[in-house]
Order: sequence, then C-alpha cells, then structure tokens
Amino acid sequence: MKIAAGVLSLALVAPAVMPAQDHVVSPSELRKDVHEASKSRQENASRLRRFLGSDTARNAVGAAKLDAGRIERAIAALSDEELARLASKSQQLENDFAAGRLTSSQITYIILGAILIIIVAIVA
Repeated sequence: MKIAAGVLSLALVAPAVMPAQDHVVSPSELRKDVHEASKSRQENASRLRRFLGSDTARNAVGAAKLDAGRIERAIAALSDEELARLASKSQQLENDFAAGRLTSSQITYIILGAILIIIVAIVA
C-alpha cells in the first residue's frame, strides 16, 4: 500500500517538477508547412487548368461532348499527389508540343486521356 501511495504521489508531483517538453513540430513550422502545401496545390491546379484551357484542350473537350464544369469539379477533388502528377505531365506535354515532338492530333488524344484519368480518379 505504501508503494502504491508513493508511486501515485510521484506521478502527481513529477509532471510539475519536470520541464515542459517542446512539441515535435512547432506551431509556426506546422503553419509554414500547411501554407507551402496549399501554395503547391494551387500552383498545380492552375497549371492543369491552364493546360485544359488551351484551344486544343477546349476543342478536345467539345468534340468529346464532355462537361467542362464536371472536369473542373473533378480537378478540385483530386488528391494532392494526383494533382501534382497530372500537372507535371501537362507541363511535359506543353513542352513536347512546343518543341514539335507531338502533333495536334496526338495532343488531343492525350488530353482526352488526361480528362478520363481525372474523372476516373474522382469516381473511384
């Protein structure tokens, strides 16, 4: 009984005597990380929207009779990883098209594929 009382009193006194521990991540670091992640997501979404807003992409969306509003909602619902991957691919496609490595027809099919991936990612 004396041992239990000693352990209990030690448990009550020890937290007051022991120095406070710092958090593993400070609130300012956490805010900074959240801000950077948000900024990165915005940049990726803008890059993908700019790509899908190109004349070639708009023509592909129109030819496929797809709803641009649904595509926009799908982009907003993508995970950060999916959005980053598609934004990176769209940048690569723009560079390849500008360099003449892709024809307009090829880019149209790729755009339709990218839109399909966006929609499937949301439905799944």
